[in-house]
Amino acid sequence: MSLYFRNSTPNTIFFCFVHRANPVDCPEGYGKRGWFRLAPGATELAWVGSARRVRSYYAEDNFGHVWSENDPITHIPNSAFTWCLNRRCSPTFILLRLCRSLGFRTILSLEEDLILELTLTSNRRTSKLGNVRIELPTKRKLKYRKYSHGIINKTKRQGRLK
Repeated sequence: MSLYFRNSTPNTIFFCFVHRANPVDCPEGYGKRGWFRLAPGATELAWVGSARRVRSYYAEDNFGHVWSENDPITHIPNSAFTWCLNRRCSPTFILLRLCRSLGFRTILSLEEDLILELTLTSNRRTSKLGNVRIELPTKRKLKYRKYSHGIINKTKRQGRLK
C-alpha cells in the first residue's frame, strides 16, 4: 500500500503533495509535503500507506513543464517542508520569492497502490497495469521565473511569451 511517482521525461522533476493527516497534528485533517527530487527515469516512493490518503499533487521541471490544477491552491515554500494544509507564508517570504501559491492536481483513485507516471507526451491515457496512471503536464501560457532552489517556474502572463 503506497504511492509512487515515476518520471518518464528527460528532465528532473520536483514534486510535492497534499495528504490526509492526523487531526491532532493538523486540525483541518490535511498536511502537505515537498519538495521531492525525481531524476529522469526514476520512480520514487512518496507515501507509505494507502494511496487513497493522498489527495493531490503539484510537479514541475526546470523547463517550464507543470503538472497542476486548483485543488487546493495553497502556499508552498521553495525549500523542503512538512506543513499543515492551511499554513500560509508570511508576506515577507512572498515578496522575497521564498514562497509561492500553487494549485494542486487532484488524485482520484480507488487503488491502495498507485504509480503516477509523469510524462510530456503520450499516445495512451491509461496504462495496461491498473495501478499506473499516465499524467500529462498542464497547458498554459507561461513565462520563466527562477527560484533559489534551482526550479524554473513559469507563471501565467497575458500576451506572448517573453
